Amino acid sequence: AAAIGPLIDPVKCICFSSPHDARATPPLTCGIASERNYPPVAGSPPRFPRESTNVVTASASDTHYRRQLLAAIALYLLIACVLLGHSLLRCSDCYVGRGSDPPQFMWCLRWWHYAIAHRLNPFWTDLIWAPRGFNLAWVTIVPLPACVSIPLQMLFGARTAYNVLVISALAAAAGSGYALCRRITHAFWPSIVGGAMF
Repeated sequence: AAAIGPLIDPVKCICFSSPHDARATPPLTCGIASERNYPPVAGSPPRFPRESTNVVTASASDTHYRRQLLAAIALYLLIACVLLGHSLLRCSDCYVGRGSDPPQFMWCLRWWHYAIAHRLNPFWTDLIWAPRGFNLAWVTIVPLPACVSIPLQMLFGARTAYNVLVISALAAAAGSGYALCRRITHAFWPSIVGGAMF
């Protein structure tokens, strides 16, 4: 009776009806196969490792996710351009925002361009609060956006570079909200709504 009972390989987790017909009949896989190589049975279809299928599936899923993320960011960028770009195109002296923050950020954009061109310390300037100068490390001087926008500043000026950065920041913020919602819900359109609300 013990010989007739099922035999389960703990490594490959392959079930046989009895130990004598283990090579006579094709095994029934009941779990994840390991790298142990069992002899193939004549007339049985070839066995492929499950790991390769999982890798291909995961790669296709990642590619699909990235395409959806890029599509979502492009959609948010289009919406931001429609909402803000129309007014900016009609007024060459206009910029996004109000109060003292937009002029301050535009000054910081110009300052980084000026400091790099003249090999100055970008974290210290005597152009404000003269003659004592001012430590710009205490100010939000946006070094990365300022350096990225130098070509735009050279072509169109600091105001246009600032407007492009603000519109791009709206799309990037909405895209990050979409990525979070997509990871939680695994759904495209609800994540689009979540990113837009964010």
